[in-house]
Amino acid sequence: MKIRDIKHWATERISQTILYAMVGVSILVFILFWTIGYNRPYIDDPNFNDPLLTSTLIVLMWIMLITALATTVWSIASTLKKRGKAQRIENGIPVKKISYGVIIGTLALLTLTNVFASTKPMHINGTVYSDTFWLRISDMFVNTSIAMIIMAGAAVIFCGWRNRKLHRKEGKDDFATQA
Repeated sequence: MKIRDIKHWATERISQTILYAMVGVSILVFILFWTIGYNRPYIDDPNFNDPLLTSTLIVLMWIMLITALATTVWSIASTLKKRGKAQRIENGIPVKKISYGVIIGTLALLTLTNVFASTKPMHINGTVYSDTFWLRISDMFVNTSIAMIIMAGAAVIFCGWRNRKLHRKEGKDDFATQA
C-alpha cells in the first residue's frame, strides 16, 4: 500500500507506523545528542557538560508530550461521542463502567499522589531546587507511574493465575492445547 491510501489502512497498521516513526525519531535524536558535542564544557562551571543538542532533545520531549495529551483528549472525546448512551454493554462486558472506572481511578490516583507528594528541596549538581509546585508535580508523576506499573504487573499475574485455574478446572493442564 502507498502512503496516499492511508484512509484504507487498518487501525493496527496506522498505529504501528506511528510507533515506528516515533521510535526512529527518538533513536536518531538520542544518538545525535550523545555523539555531537556531548562533551562540551559548561561555560559557568567546566566540571559539567553542556551538550550541544540539549534544546533539540527538550523540544522533542515537549512535542511528544503535547501530542500525547492532544491524542488522549481527542480519543476520549471521540469515544464518548461515538458510544453515547446506546453502547453501555458490548459482548457482555460493561465497557462504559470500565471506561469511567479507569478515568476516575487515574484521576484519583493522581490526586492522592499529589496530596502525599514530597516538597523537600533537592540538591542536584550543587543547585538547590525548592519550587514546591514543581517538586510536588514531578513527585506526583513519578509515584503515579510506579503505582500504575505495579498495578499492571499485579493484574497480569492475577489474570494469568485465574486463567490457569480455569483451564485446570476444565481439564486442560497446559496452554498449548488452547489453540
